[in-house]
Amino acid sequence: AAGDVDLAAEQYVAASHRAAEEGAHQHAVDLSNRALELLGRTAVTSKRRLLRVMALLAQARVKWRAQVEGEASGLSDALELLGECGARLLPTDPVELRAEVAALSAAVHYDIGDAASLDKALAELGEASHALLEAGKPLDAARLLNDEAAVWVRAGDPVRAHHLLKKSREIFAERAEADPAARFELAETEHLLGRLVLHAPPRPGHERDALEVGIEHASRAVPVFQALDKPTELGRVWETLGRLEMAVGRPREAIDHLAAAAELQQRILDVIGLARTSAALADIARDGGDYERAIVLLGGSIELNLDKGSPLGLAFNRRTLGTLLRQLSSSERRDLHDELSRVAQRLEVAEAAIGRIDLPEEALGMRHSQRPK
Repeated sequence: AAGDVDLAAEQYVAASHRAAEEGAHQHAVDLSNRALELLGRTAVTSKRRLLRVMALLAQARVKWRAQVEGEASGLSDALELLGECGARLLPTDPVELRAEVAALSAAVHYDIGDAASLDKALAELGEASHALLEAGKPLDAARLLNDEAAVWVRAGDPVRAHHLLKKSREIFAERAEADPAARFELAETEHLLGRLVLHAPPRPGHERDALEVGIEHASRAVPVFQALDKPTELGRVWETLGRLEMAVGRPREAIDHLAAAAELQQRILDVIGLARTSAALADIARDGGDYERAIVLLGGSIELNLDKGSPLGLAFNRRTLGTLLRQLSSSERRDLHDELSRVAQRLEVAEAAIGRIDLPEEALGMRHSQRPK
């Protein structure tokens, strides 16, 4: 109103990023659109160019996590916005902003999940880390260790992931008491250490001990995410705890965690998180013999993964469907034939639309066998 376009755009952009972090996704997009509208009326300057990048970055973050009413909000749409951000950035721009764009792009590729996307994620994280180290910002570079570890977990290399997580834990544990950012990174590390147990086979005879240790790690992250008001991360650690409790044989506790995750993810419109939680609830229903509910939940997860454009999510859905079919007796298959057919057909249509991939742990053997010894 006072005519200070730069300051107004700056405030809209800052508010947009805050709203996105708090899960107010539609509000975040509205605020960033106000900034873009203002910036579109004025001559381009270096500052306004960077403000435009930051406004687009906020929108990309929302489209990565959630659905935006009236707008295409798939993972490919988030990547398109991030590509525009990258095209507008110059090598002389702040390294932190360039690294943030690269890290978010890596996160989107992580959720797409095929082998090429995982390789792209690792390359982007490596470039961002190198740039931060070159700029004399080792702590900012260290914050990418958890992201890199998450990609290696998904790529089927838990040993490398564990090495990175140990390094991250050492760096942030000594700073966590005085620095909220370090507390958040340490909580992320604890969450990933807990999730690692679901991917790294323990020593024979020590399976239950490993799962209990995983629960301890993930549980440490919960109060931190609550205190720091990180709803997306909180929902996802509850999903991890649900899967760990399910694996250890405590279905009641697993359902409690997953129900809490689903309620939160529905409220903040974390579509990919909700797809994962729905799939986990489908697994519990299947293991408990409630096949009708398992099929309904699986169908819901397929729809969410299709909406978001996640071939990886659909690959996990395919595995769940295969397990379900193997568990059903001939008479149960006949009784549930129509429901099973609808879900199988919907999965086939979804994979035809956005692509079918192997799960990372299945693809890993092929990729390694093609590498020179």
